[in-house]
Amino acid sequence: MKHTSRAVETLSGLLAVNKPVGWTSHDVVKKVRSILSMDKVGHLGTLDPIASGVLPLCLGKATRVAQYLQEWDKEYAVTLKLGVSTDTQDATGTVVEDRPLSGLTEEKIRKAFESYSGEILQIPPMYSAKKVGGVPLYRLARRGKTVEREPRRVTIYRIAVESIDLPYVQFTASCSKGTYMRTICHDVGEALGVGGHLYGLVRTRSGIFVLEDAMTLEELKKQAVEGRVAEGLTPISAALSTFGLLRLNARGLAKARRRLMIFAEDLTESPVEAGQMSVFRLMAPDGALVGIARSVPDVGGYRVERLLS
Repeated sequence: MKHTSRAVETLSGLLAVNKPVGWTSHDVVKKVRSILSMDKVGHLGTLDPIASGVLPLCLGKATRVAQYLQEWDKEYAVTLKLGVSTDTQDATGTVVEDRPLSGLTEEKIRKAFESYSGEILQIPPMYSAKKVGGVPLYRLARRGKTVEREPRRVTIYRIAVESIDLPYVQFTASCSKGTYMRTICHDVGEALGVGGHLYGLVRTRSGIFVLEDAMTLEELKKQAVEGRVAEGLTPISAALSTFGLLRLNARGLAKARRRLMIFAEDLTESPVEAGQMSVFRLMAPDGALVGIARSVPDVGGYRVERLLS
């Protein structure tokens, strides 16, 4: 029987969980909802069952900004197995081809990874949560169907081969959201002429959270019993710190609350940019986080998309 305390009901913020291998992201969300006896829990980006590592969760009011935090970059530690191709591009699938590794050298392997740096085009694998016509690709794949998928543009900020012990290759990668490590493993294997698949995957970073920040479900359960969950939550304002900043004057605050466009004259100072991102935090004159806006270059202003207070 669940016992929901007012303290739990008012939990709000972000929590990084170390997802166990074999669990889906939804499995983790369901378990956390049960541990905390609260319904408002959501994850920030799917992590495949074969993977472990950082899975950030939004609790309470933080679910209202989840769509923005899914823009975060990610980092992974990956194990590629060469010589074997599977229908899912990972170790959970059925082997479709087994090829010898004769003639494969360390130099060739390292060379193959060089083309996977910078902006690249990836075709989402059939066994993925990507939707086509409103249906997740993996559902179509399970019915034996293969459909055309539009290549998507992703960015690999850094990729490095850490060690080679054939048939296994360990590499790390830092990338933009939506990058499939499975597809990189598959494509590298094909480029080498031997095939390959993702054998193991650990997400070591998602946005502001690194693996050391992520707690196990058992640790979370212990904190819940001791009433210490709130202590370990990251505030919404800290989670949004990677975005730009618009400091509103009194008129700008009034306009923001009415969801009117914000312009330069509504600010106390010039906007603080955050790389190429078009998302900005809205800050009241007293320093309170008011909401989130997105730049609209065509009109030189900012459209209020979400009010937080």
